[in-house]
Amino acid sequence: RLHTEVMLMKRALLVIDVQNEYFTGKLPVTYPKDSLQNITNAMDAAKEHGVPVIVVQHTAKPAESPVFRKGSPEWQLQHDVTSRPFDLLIEKNLPGSFTGTIMEKWLREMDIDTVVITGYMTQMCCDTTARQAFHLGLSVEFLSDATGTLSFTNSAGTVTGEELHRAILVTQAARFSNVMRTDEWIRLLNDNAQLEEKVVTMDPDRYLRGLAKLREIDGEAGERVIESLKDIAPDLARYVIEFPFGDVYSRPGLDLKSREIAVVASLTALGNAAPQLKVHIHGALNVGCSRKEIIEVIIQMAVYAGFPASLNAMFAAKEVFKERDEKGLS
Repeated sequence: RLHTEVMLMKRALLVIDVQNEYFTGKLPVTYPKDSLQNITNAMDAAKEHGVPVIVVQHTAKPAESPVFRKGSPEWQLQHDVTSRPFDLLIEKNLPGSFTGTIMEKWLREMDIDTVVITGYMTQMCCDTTARQAFHLGLSVEFLSDATGTLSFTNSAGTVTGEELHRAILVTQAARFSNVMRTDEWIRLLNDNAQLEEKVVTMDPDRYLRGLAKLREIDGEAGERVIESLKDIAPDLARYVIEFPFGDVYSRPGLDLKSREIAVVASLTALGNAAPQLKVHIHGALNVGCSRKEIIEVIIQMAVYAGFPASLNAMFAAKEVFKERDEKGLS
């Protein structure tokens, strides 16, 4: 099971500021319902699958602070969290869990590339930590029902807890995080474990090489394709990783930009592979192709594959460009 454990260690679950201040203190969390239960469910699943758990505890710097005063009952971590095992406890003084802490150093040392956000409050420490992780090159999974907040009123106006929570989730999903429910995340862990168990008996180097290349080229789009196959044809998901990406894309002789140009041209010529074409237009842009180059490749294929195929590909490219514009991607 060594290979499975290595794969799972790439994630770390962050349990942010689950302290009594949010239950019996001055900032009682009200939305969403059952957020604490979902946090503990995530912790239990992380333990089962070998995912490290990092508990973060907020401390207010002013000794006289009315909230999160170190040593006060409200500052203490919630019992449901402390009664479960965790791998690291980090104390912070600002909303970002990376600021002034050993968080990044520990994650790098553990070779972790994905952080999973749970805890409080959605719009403050969870949102800030997710953005920091994204800026550091880490992937982020944001559990929508294992984070929470409350209604706010200040000089700028009033917002309900539900409105505030939803706005942050939409913003996170637009650019920074893969937003999902806790049960979806646990199911993802289970699916990954089943797939990786099969890889143990095969060529782990080939699989790992292919998975790394898939992430480098296609990013989230490629991973979504693989995830969509796991409940119906996990072997096909493995084949897609091992042969195209583990073998062909990893060969010397052509750089990734050249290979993706060839793929975009081939899929345009096929004329019946719009979903795959969109994934690889994303991939081509991810590895250095410009939008102008993508357009020129598709126009070039009109000469050899015909205008209908070229037109269909151009509309697919238009959809990809729009999606990337909405996410702020080049």
